[in-house]
Amino acid sequence: MVVALATEAGVLGLDHPRIEENLKRSRAKAVKASVLSQAQALLDTNPPSCHAAATLLADALVHEPDSSDYRKLLEKAVRLEITERSGDALSPEIRDATVDLHVNERLLDALQRVRSSDTATG
Repeated sequence: MVVALATEAGVLGLDHPRIEENLKRSRAKAVKASVLSQAQALLDTNPPSCHAAATLLADALVHEPDSSDYRKLLEKAVRLEITERSGDALSPEIRDATVDLHVNERLLDALQRVRSSDTATG
């Protein structure tokens, strides 16, 4: 509703910094909700699409690094992926360290994708 009202205000020429700021925040919240919903849907499939969900979340986390929601769901996706590959063969301490390592690898990959697309677009 906020997005529709702010967009309409812009069409009518009613420019105001608070309207623009609220529109920006509302759009960001809508994008975040969409990404989280898409990632959760990927994890809810049978079998879960852990790799796709983790890639989506890592890309989102690069653009919003302070998002604990993205981080928690990324860790969940990576944990599921590791469990699918290794079963319960890893001790909890090793599994936690492995999850952290894989999360950081995903984030590095996402940063490299962003960096390469930035250099490609000039």
